[in-house]
Amino acid sequence: MNRVIDCNIIVMCLTSRSPHHFIYQALVKGTFHLAISDQIILEYEEIIQQKYGISTANAFIALLKELPNVHYVTSYYKWQLTDIDPDDNKYCDCAIAGKASFPGN
Repeated sequence: MNRVIDCNIIVMCLTSRSPHHFIYQALVKGTFHLAISDQIILEYEEIIQQKYGISTANAFIALLKELPNVHYVTSYYKWQLTDIDPDDNKYCDCAIAGKASFPGN
């Protein structure tokens, strides 16, 4: 099953003290496939740097590049599905291009 994870969730699940850390652990174990785009990687890097520092951001991005269950997706069409936070459109576009499924699918 392919998934796309919003940056806010990634930030919350990185620390082992978080109740959401199981998401990070599942990613590392290969329980699911993560679809990402260049835009998403840049946002992950920027926000993780702000929250945890440069070394943590670099380590996480390096991990994503090494994991066999992380797949880079190129969105050739911009769907513009949300007006509430237009910056989130990159996640919608990646989910469509990466054929992501929702929990329970």
